[in-house]
Amino acid sequence: MRTSHLEIRKMIQDQKKSLTDKEIFSSRAFQAYLMDLAESAAKRCGVTLKIICRWHELEETVAQTNGQTVFINAANQITASFPTRKTKLISVVGLLAHELAHILFTDFSVYHAFLKAYSNMLFYPSEPKDLSVTMEQNLKEIKEFRSKGSLAASAILLETAKDLLNILEDGFVNMRMCSEYRGLYRTGILQNNLWSIGKFKNDPGSNALTCLRNFVLIYTMTMDSRQTAFCPESLRDTANQLIPVIKQGVRTFQPRERCGCVNLLLLQLWPYVRPMIEQAEQKMKEQGQKSEEILEKIGQGCLPVSVVPEGVHDIGKAQVCGTSEISEETIGQIQKENMEIQNVVEYEKGRIELEETEDIWEGGGRILSYDRDYGGSGYGKAVSDLQRMLENIAVNTVNQKLESDYRDKLKAQASAIDYGNAHQGISITVHRIPQADERLADSYHQHMKLLRPVSKRLQQMIKHFVKEQQAGSKHTGLYFGKRLETRSVVHGDGKYFYRNNLPKESLDLAAALLIDQSGSMSSRDRLTNARACAAVIYDFCQAMNIPVMVYGHNSDSSDVDLYSYAEFDSIDGQDKYRIMDMASAGCNRDGAALRFVAERLLKRSERTRLLILISDGQPAAFGYSGTAAEADLRGIKREYANKGITLFAAAIGEDKENIRRIYGDGYLDITDLHKLPVRLTQLIIRYIQKKM
Repeated sequence: MRTSHLEIRKMIQDQKKSLTDKEIFSSRAFQAYLMDLAESAAKRCGVTLKIICRWHELEETVAQTNGQTVFINAANQITASFPTRKTKLISVVGLLAHELAHILFTDFSVYHAFLKAYSNMLFYPSEPKDLSVTMEQNLKEIKEFRSKGSLAASAILLETAKDLLNILEDGFVNMRMCSEYRGLYRTGILQNNLWSIGKFKNDPGSNALTCLRNFVLIYTMTMDSRQTAFCPESLRDTANQLIPVIKQGVRTFQPRERCGCVNLLLLQLWPYVRPMIEQAEQKMKEQGQKSEEILEKIGQGCLPVSVVPEGVHDIGKAQVCGTSEISEETIGQIQKENMEIQNVVEYEKGRIELEETEDIWEGGGRILSYDRDYGGSGYGKAVSDLQRMLENIAVNTVNQKLESDYRDKLKAQASAIDYGNAHQGISITVHRIPQADERLADSYHQHMKLLRPVSKRLQQMIKHFVKEQQAGSKHTGLYFGKRLETRSVVHGDGKYFYRNNLPKESLDLAAALLIDQSGSMSSRDRLTNARACAAVIYDFCQAMNIPVMVYGHNSDSSDVDLYSYAEFDSIDGQDKYRIMDMASAGCNRDGAALRFVAERLLKRSERTRLLILISDGQPAAFGYSGTAAEADLRGIKREYANKGITLFAAAIGEDKENIRRIYGDGYLDITDLHKLPVRLTQLIIRYIQKKM
């Protein structure tokens, strides 16, 4: 018995309450949501993007991209630090925005040139000029290390410069993304910044270089000079001196100018870098260890690691580069929104996550009302997006469970059918795709661009007959009947009677389509035509509210495989996509498949029940072929005709002679799909009128 809509609705609501973060953020629905968000950015940079969102708790990877694919680990420590699903969703969107920003705004040809220069202890794009006395002395000392070929100096300078460039580049792309894309992207980036800011406040760093490096990172996120308060007092003057350079490095649209800012930062930080180099050189000299081992130990806790792993942005040169800089007005707006987001996240920590509401209450009686039209924050949109996704995920989960139950039901029905002496001992297996994927959906939409006009013509041609059905009619010229048409007596031909056809609400018709998927159907586009015909008939029946079922079949040895593409009572509305999965293979034991579908159709209450078989007219399986198999098929047709089922076979090209030999005149030529509307309309009307 079919599950009622009320029962399904209750199952969906129960499922929504039990969904875990892992189920939500690794679901197809959430991945599709991220794809929708990324579409505008993908169009802007002229690439076809793929978004992959997974849940890997043991991986340190946060997010990465190669220019075509963006990978996000939704179980990352940044996202996990936020208190509710709403803030977690916004965090993941922020990671997506950051990766898209690199694709849009980062010039990686400059990035690689910078690293190549520093690997040789050279400045890029040029050596800094017009320096103060102190900075000149720092530059001189760096050149001295270069002249003596210090491996320690080369490695530490490269890693430090690389890290500073990553920080400034991340700050620039985030700030520009926030400037050009408001709403969820902006809110997500700024919210994720809170994680790094909080980490810095709790632990500024174990040494002077790490502390100043962390200050550079936090300032790129906040553009707030008050962050110096979290540095040790001995480093605050240095931090203040770094601010103008950091600010220019983040604001400028010119990547080479940003590299120049890194050069200046490195010179300013040189007093804190030099001791690390000297320490490394001393240990290399005393202990005789390899330079790589010493540098690794020196770097632990000193040389910082970026939030986004190294090497993940190796995507070539971005297509979008401007000539100006981020405005002070934009920076001011972002600073203001930073405070608002911090307040929201702090507030969310004290909340128990519940259903979507307009006003959110807290224990002390305070109310935080969300303005859904406020463009500067993405929290209002996140609430509605999350609710919609929870609904979609719950619906998909319930549908999959119902589909699984339905497959079990189909298997039980297949086992209960008597297939006759010709098919004794065979094994019947029913296959049904639990959920149609995007590949099938895309294929269907591409096919229907060409096939929908055929379906529309078929609908128009049958609508006139439907109107007559609904209005009622008078059927005259009958040889027998209860009502005499006196005006016809003068004709003397014996056709003196008539019958009134009462108005009907529908066609009172159910249809089933069975398609041979054996290997022989692969030649001469037989299966291609059959698949197209199935798509047209299914679309037509759906539009005309005609119950329809579509099955395919083939066999391997003595086993029969049945493929359920469309059922009379579709659960998830994806049956039209499943039809695209038809493929040819193996043999065909037509009789067993025909009996299964006929028995399913026999259970329908409609007055007219049509079973359409598409085949090449060559039954061939182990122990089932030739005239014996053809006799079995003719017997099945007669048997079910006596039970009220009209069976006719659809022929493709030269197969019509085989079809006519087996099934008699009850066949339909579908070689030319454009002629299908006329032929199928005539056939439907003819068989409906027979039942009147």
